[in-house]
Amino acid sequence: MESGFAKTVERYNPNLNTWEHVCSLMTRKRSFGLTEVKGKLYSIGGRGNLSPGFKDVTVYNPELDKRHNLESAPKILRDVKALGIEDWPVYIAARTPVDRDTEDGLKAVITSCDTDTRRWQDMQSLPLIDNYCFF
Repeated sequence: MESGFAKTVERYNPNLNTWEHVCSLMTRKRSFGLTEVKGKLYSIGGRGNLSPGFKDVTVYNPELDKRHNLESAPKILRDVKALGIEDWPVYIAARTPVDRDTEDGLKAVITSCDTDTRRWQDMQSLPLIDNYCFF
């Protein structure tokens, strides 16, 4: 197995200072996004050994220790950074393969996914979250 690819998942219990194995990823991958929304863990995109990248989105329910696929993203998402905030869409910064001649053949994209409606939306930039927060 090539270094950096993962399929197994573990959960840390700080009260017991122990790690425990939980439901594995469905595909061995790296460079995927991981974020929590409403108690569920979302795994988004990534890349495989001989794959240009993935569109897959899976959700893990820790109460059931089950993982299942959701509808795929509209494009391949590699090198994913994901941000989940309660009652907001998941915001994603990633790179996607393009057909034009670029240095590495990838284009940076910013998109969001509403976890309730599962609707994707391309964005020009991330929202200024500070405008909506009180400190």
